Amino acid sequence: METTEARLASTQDRDSEREPTAARGWMALQIFALRTVALYFAAYYLESQVGDRALPGILGKLAVVSVPLDRLTNLIVPWVGAHVFGAVDLSGGGPGTGDGPREWVRTFLYAIMAVIAAAIWTAARPRTRHPERVHAWVRAFLRYPLAFAMIDYGVVKFTRVQFGTQPLQQLMTPLGEFSPPALMWAFMTSSFPYRIFAGLAEVVGGLLLLSRRTTTLGALIVFAAMSNVLAMNLAYDVSVKMLAGHLALMSVILLLPDVKRLSKVFLLNRAAAPVPMPSLVANERLSRMLRVAAISYAVYGIADVVRYNVSLGASSHAGPNSSLAGIYDVESLTRNGRSITDASDTTRWSRVSIETSGFMTVQFPGDRVRSFMTTADSARGRLVLILPSGSLDPRFDYRNYYVPFTQQLIDSAPARDTTRRFQLALEQPDRAHVRLRGRLQRDSVDVVLRRFDDSRLLLRNWGGTHLVNRMKFSDTWIVAPYSGWPVDSVSRQRH
Repeated sequence: METTEARLASTQDRDSEREPTAARGWMALQIFALRTVALYFAAYYLESQVGDRALPGILGKLAVVSVPLDRLTNLIVPWVGAHVFGAVDLSGGGPGTGDGPREWVRTFLYAIMAVIAAAIWTAARPRTRHPERVHAWVRAFLRYPLAFAMIDYGVVKFTRVQFGTQPLQQLMTPLGEFSPPALMWAFMTSSFPYRIFAGLAEVVGGLLLLSRRTTTLGALIVFAAMSNVLAMNLAYDVSVKMLAGHLALMSVILLLPDVKRLSKVFLLNRAAAPVPMPSLVANERLSRMLRVAAISYAVYGIADVVRYNVSLGASSHAGPNSSLAGIYDVESLTRNGRSITDASDTTRWSRVSIETSGFMTVQFPGDRVRSFMTTADSARGRLVLILPSGSLDPRFDYRNYYVPFTQQLIDSAPARDTTRRFQLALEQPDRAHVRLRGRLQRDSVDVVLRRFDDSRLLLRNWGGTHLVNRMKFSDTWIVAPYSGWPVDSVSRQRH
């Protein structure tokens, strides 16, 4: 006996034969677009550019697929770069940026591969019995990774994993010498209320994406948040443009089916009818099981993202801060028994910063710097300095501003390596002065440092937002205020 489902399928097949050619073509085009989106973002997820937290517990276990894909593209990318873009040198970028030449070529390659694969797939099977379910599956395929990526990016702002510390060596750098990315990073790090506001927008948008009923609202919030991030990345040349662009693009794709409804509500002042939400599968029992699985995975994913970032934030900021942390002016410097007083001497120390992690930057005339990892032992009166290894400027390694990472680097330096490990006698005659004496690289040094008055660092001591402001508008941004500027009661007393 013929089943109900078989009779229904037979009826749909007869109807499809009578369907106009234009309608069939439009349906095939929609299926092609959905398949292209699914294939492209599958490759993008496997590349892990969006981050392992985008699909907690899943992406990290897909190495069986991602590793062969990565090897294949690594073989093809150089050829595509050379013959399509004329770019032989694809160096630069890499993990943590996503904007390097290799990443751009790889993204282009994924897009071409997705279009070709979707075209072949659609040519072989241009129709599907339930296009609305295909659309629902593709939306779910975009919703969940985008939701967890947004929650992840929001939580890292609360736990000080992102924009977690303001380097002192940056605060002693003239503003005009900041690179645009460094300026943006300093702005975000010093703007706690704005950082929390941005993080809340990302978290709320991500949470709303986890429910089909609130997907449109969530996608609107995510688009607003990520278009702002993308604009900042473009304006300040921050090298995460591709990731921000992809997250914004995912929100746009989720919004496309609702463009007409949104236009009616926001532009035409008309009522918009609710849209049907088809189940992902026809079987009702299986549909209920999928809903339970989706809710369970959402709870697990949120918990995993929060746990991971809270743990990372706590471990990154763990450990005792350096007792010498601060910015210092150099009162005197004696090298190999000779006092260095000539202002034109390029080897003269100008200023020294020691981060809370112990990372030390010595500034010389002409913008030259030298960096060390340090650990102070005030009881024994010594300061151990480790010269960083590698070609990368250690100031640009974020790990050097966190105590646990710096301590690992110090511990990893062999105790007998006299080319990298040095020990200076440490004296602190009073709270404002530090004296260091001993052998540093090839020279014998005796340097007296005077602690810089950090109350003059207005970026750290501004005192928050002033709803009632005693300054003229132009004075707050045209003129550079000084430490005694009458902003609030505390600074007025100093003044």
